[in-house]
Amino acid sequence: MNKRFLMLLSFAALSMLAFSPANADVVDPFFTEALSNTCPSNCGSVSVGGDPLSGLTTLKFTFNSTIPSVIAGDVEVTEFGSSTVGDLIRFENLGAGPTVAVAFIFSDDIAGSLAADVGLPSSFQANFVTIAEGSNGNTSLYTPTSSQPGFCMTFAGAACSPGVAYELQSTDVPEPASLAIFGSALAAFRRRNLA
Repeated sequence: MNKRFLMLLSFAALSMLAFSPANADVVDPFFTEALSNTCPSNCGSVSVGGDPLSGLTTLKFTFNSTIPSVIAGDVEVTEFGSSTVGDLIRFENLGAGPTVAVAFIFSDDIAGSLAADVGLPSSFQANFVTIAEGSNGNTSLYTPTSSQPGFCMTFAGAACSPGVAYELQSTDVPEPASLAIFGSALAAFRRRNLA
């Protein structure tokens, strides 16, 4: 391969890393639809598990002791620029005695290849909130209040301190700015070769 091409390709790759969303490093939990632990400080494990309410097997984030209990309910995520629910975060407490707080992630992209691409449950929980995804596929920061789904509580029933904020990346599409930089680098290489 041409040495200049490799240099431009390296520049493009570094540019994509430099301009990728920093939210994954700041927000914890930062949910994705893939089978990866994007909330290491708050999640004990990420697996594929059965949601007892819907009967669907989907992506399951199991919280560790930093989030011992949550207010149960659904966070409906609407597609960018519409009122159509395309994704769902379902908060539940499982088990008897000391419960285990979990979040199930559902996506309506049933043709997709990600762990959460199983469709939406046929019904939603009575306690719900609706948030929207942005043009980059990420939701804005969701910080639940004391009665909203996902609000963190201790086993004694007190609010967690500090509280917990969540974010969901509901697509695996690269950030538009990163794509533009990558495209510019490739275009610059092509122009040099044509000259």
